[in-house]
Amino acid sequence: MTAAPPKYRGFHRGIGDVSNSPVLELLVGGEGTETYPRSLHIASADDADTDWNVAASTDPIVYVHSSTTPATDYVSLTHDATNAIINAAGATNLNLQIAGTTVAQVQANALTLPTDDDFIALGASDDFQLLWSDGDASNHAAVIAIGNTSQQIHITDVGAKATDWNISAGTHPELLIHSNTTPATDYIGIGNHDGTDAYVNAAGATNLNLQIGGTTHFQVAANALAHSAANSGAETTLTVTNSSNDASAGAEIGVVAGGASASGDAKFSALETSGHELTLGIDTSASIGVLAMNAALGSADGDAIRITDAAPPVITYNAAHPTGTFDYVCESCGAHGGQMFECCGLVEWHDDVAALAPLLGDIGPGRLTGFEPGVQHLAKLGVMEITPSDHEGEDKNFVGIRLDKAQWFTWSAMQQMYQRIDHLEKRLETVEV
Repeated sequence: MTAAPPKYRGFHRGIGDVSNSPVLELLVGGEGTETYPRSLHIASADDADTDWNVAASTDPIVYVHSSTTPATDYVSLTHDATNAIINAAGATNLNLQIAGTTVAQVQANALTLPTDDDFIALGASDDFQLLWSDGDASNHAAVIAIGNTSQQIHITDVGAKATDWNISAGTHPELLIHSNTTPATDYIGIGNHDGTDAYVNAAGATNLNLQIGGTTHFQVAANALAHSAANSGAETTLTVTNSSNDASAGAEIGVVAGGASASGDAKFSALETSGHELTLGIDTSASIGVLAMNAALGSADGDAIRITDAAPPVITYNAAHPTGTFDYVCESCGAHGGQMFECCGLVEWHDDVAALAPLLGDIGPGRLTGFEPGVQHLAKLGVMEITPSDHEGEDKNFVGIRLDKAQWFTWSAMQQMYQRIDHLEKRLETVEV
């Protein structure tokens, strides 16, 4: 049995809302369990009786058809009791216009503002704006603009979006990225550029880690800057370069302690993890420069060289090592002393002055090789050093003089010379008598 036609269709004078009646209603479809379509099609007169080929809707729906291909190109408007729906069928874009100009464009995978400098705004006073700006005519760019009141952008998880951040409003834009653990207090802030300084602020953190490939290479702490990472088969470097080549160009690394009343020293340290450490710096308490084979400056045994702040400076070498004299020398190991002693080889009296003659005779226009007999003899005594180069492919020796021992050797030679002169003077006195 065919369903009865709906009670009302088309325009109707409605009085259902007693507080606001009568009203003009446009009714479509049936009522109750009737199956009449609840659709209203607005089309050109020439397209009357077209098979629109759309499914019957359970909710009223309005179709506005194109005159070109009306059966497939249309925009529909409906409400399904949950969502209001605008559907642009047969279209690439759904354009929203003001005064005939498209100000926003909805596409299948995008929402577009087609005009440069138009923006998406959030907040009662457009306090947050997202736009494509042509302010720089030669380099258009995406811009996020924030109001002058807060000047802050917060990135956090959804659960913390309504947090009271308790952060004073800045006068310059700042991006804050929050931790999921305690977002209100743990965050990194970037920006707040005041025209002179820019800031990266790690709030609630012990360290600020700079990573490459997920590995921390630099770590900034409250009182330290550290670089630590494995670099197998290569050197890790820290370089300061001034690429300028003008007359006043230079480069400098400065280490500054608080002043003369400070207890800490200003120093550079080179440390081998097995325990050897070379330190260069200022011993603040003594107001001297120090080169030490020790972590601390000012040690009686650790300081190798001390330099006063006089003008010109005075250099002092650590001479506390028990070098001794060279009157008697073991010909096997080079051990020496001021008195006869027993050793691993033959111990004989040593002529210190005569030992210098071969060395002085070996000196010529070229560099010493370390194979010179005079050099090798003094190296056995510890006055000089001969060490093969540890650079692969460099077939040379390091030939050095140990200034502290050389000084002791010189004084020992002078003592021997004095004894000879004294002996001769006494013999002369006997002859004269």
